Amino acid sequence: MWVQGDFSGRIFGLSWGGNLGLRLEHTSATSTGYGQVLENITPIPNDPTGDNAIYASNGAVLQQSVSHGYTYVLPSFNWRLTLPHHLVVRAAVSKTMARPEPADLSPVINYGGSIVSPSELTASGGNPSLTPYTSLNYDFGLEWYFSRDGYIAADGFVKKLSNFIELLQKPLNVPITNTAHLTQFPNNIATFQLTAPTNVGSATVKGVGIVGQYMFLHLLPAPFNGLGITANATFLSTNAGINSVGAAASGSQQFGLTGLGNLQNVTLIYQKYGMSVRVAYSRRGSHIVAIGDGVNALAPIYEKAYSELDAQVSYRVDKDVTVALSGANLTDAVIQQYDTRPDEFYNLINYGTRYELSVSASLQ
Repeated sequence: MWVQGDFSGRIFGLSWGGNLGLRLEHTSATSTGYGQVLENITPIPNDPTGDNAIYASNGAVLQQSVSHGYTYVLPSFNWRLTLPHHLVVRAAVSKTMARPEPADLSPVINYGGSIVSPSELTASGGNPSLTPYTSLNYDFGLEWYFSRDGYIAADGFVKKLSNFIELLQKPLNVPITNTAHLTQFPNNIATFQLTAPTNVGSATVKGVGIVGQYMFLHLLPAPFNGLGITANATFLSTNAGINSVGAAASGSQQFGLTGLGNLQNVTLIYQKYGMSVRVAYSRRGSHIVAIGDGVNALAPIYEKAYSELDAQVSYRVDKDVTVALSGANLTDAVIQQYDTRPDEFYNLINYGTRYELSVSASLQ
């Protein structure tokens, strides 16, 4: 359910406006999966290093379902004030939510097969009780339209994230029949160390975004008056326990915000005589790309900073036919990933340089 009210007016001769909204989100979900259900653990004769894991229904794969629901109230407020000299001030406060990935909600637990280690019981699986992570967002921006051909805008923001989801190890008590009366399972409870997605806590992300654009339509003579430039940059910081440079913040929970890193882009534009040319340079700073390296479920995988150059040229032959040639990653940049520390190589991704020739036509 969503309600919104718009408002506007004038103060000291200045135009202002905005809106106030409220969204009510209720979610009911049932997670269903298929897996084995642990029933008992028995010793292997003459082998103290392993125990037999006994599963219900002779090890058959059984359907498992768990239902879960939650309700969130998500308000939003946006305000705008127009100042002299083509300046616009904007401010906003909102609360947003992002639901867990469906795969993370699986009710199935994997105990490691038919043989388990008596000294180290481990398991992995999903978590059907996950709640969405929420973000309380504060934004303040200033826009300057310095001419009819260009503008510059800056926005500062703070995002307070809660219930962020990361893989975490925690004890899982599993009732078993314990027909062998093993002493390591008091009260017929086997305690596994379960690795599963978990709502781990909160973090704050602060940042500044700057964007600008200018077209030389009235500054340069023909044919150069088809030139233009657009650029943007975002700079971020966080107090999360593990950040994009691998530093652990004292007093913070040890989890990383994947995908969080600085971004910069510059694009040169030329549009005239039916021709459109774009050359774009982009740089992405170091960031965490994933949590879990296939061996250690909690190891952060980092991606080193990299830059890329792309270009596209298109020509409108007539009103119905356009020919375009594009090239991606013209500098043949590679993506380097490392595990926990920069000297621990994890992966190298080389997409190479890619070209594409296309022709679009309108048949009338």
